[in-house]
Amino acid sequence: MQVRRYYIPGNHDRLYLHDSKLAAGILEALGATPVPAALGGPHAFRSEDHGVIARHGHQWDAWNFEAHEPRQHVDEIPAEAYGLLPIGDVITTELAARLPYAVYWRLASDARTKSIADDVYEKLIAIEDVRPLHTVVQWVLDEGHRLADHLELGGAGAQGNADEVRGLVRRALDAVLKEIIGKFMEIPFVRGWQRKHTRFGHLLDEAHLLNDVGLAARLLDLDAARGVLRLYDASQKLSSGEDQVAKGAGREPLGVGTKYERIRYCVYGHTHEFRHEPLRVDARAREHVYFNSGTWRGRVGRTRDQHGFVGYKDIAYLVFYRDDEDTLKEAGQKGLSYEAWHGLMLKRPRETAKG
Repeated sequence: MQVRRYYIPGNHDRLYLHDSKLAAGILEALGATPVPAALGGPHAFRSEDHGVIARHGHQWDAWNFEAHEPRQHVDEIPAEAYGLLPIGDVITTELAARLPYAVYWRLASDARTKSIADDVYEKLIAIEDVRPLHTVVQWVLDEGHRLADHLELGGAGAQGNADEVRGLVRRALDAVLKEIIGKFMEIPFVRGWQRKHTRFGHLLDEAHLLNDVGLAARLLDLDAARGVLRLYDASQKLSSGEDQVAKGAGREPLGVGTKYERIRYCVYGHTHEFRHEPLRVDARAREHVYFNSGTWRGRVGRTRDQHGFVGYKDIAYLVFYRDDEDTLKEAGQKGLSYEAWHGLMLKRPRETAKG
């Protein structure tokens, strides 16, 4: 059986779009090809035989797509817009990716914490799996301090009081985070992005959020910054729902008389969160369904009370069948079919006594 792999670039794949040699290397490593224009490419895959259209989905995310426009249909986005730098890339490189290294070097330079610097670093790199992106500051504050409280000190405990060492780790986390946020807010691109995206009368939009978190962290304290983030999330849930990507899927022109009349299933990724959501039933009684393909890597998600995070492993896969492909359908059944499977796994190490 022939297997064809198509590559759809996402929000962190801008260099793929800018560098042909890099793109060729990625495609060779994956054994993949770009989606041909006849199938909707390069930023989507469409199969009318299977009733499916698939995109990465970041087009609906204001943090991760610079040309984001809620009223604009995704197919109307010009090709050059995919090469623009979104603020999410800067947050990832200048905040999320920088923080574990900065904390490591701070701890490694102090004789009292040098022996645990590697252990703290290994735990902090889980920041890469934190979703949604804007919660990384809160994750550092909540989980960073919990990490410090549960460190297995070993040799470090022999050098001094264990509680003192944990206090040093907490202070290092806070100091590094404040320093990084301060430098982040002074980046010319960030300042320009804020000016461009600030909408008067929208006090809790993304540009105001960045400004308020930066001011709170630098002029007040990190708990104030955490409060701003929680207020932002509460406003998003009240005003526009919890998942902008899912809302974007609901805008896809599926159904009788639309551009994608033969398409019934819309597949996105991007959020790393598996989802299966019926959208509508059209005039011919055909169901339209949105899927998010989730992720095959670890995830760190925030708790509903917004006071903590839980890390776990996640796996999902989707299968769409033509009428002649699904061998499990009962005799006499005709039409498209699909399977969606999702699994989670969490294994915690044995708890150890503090101190």
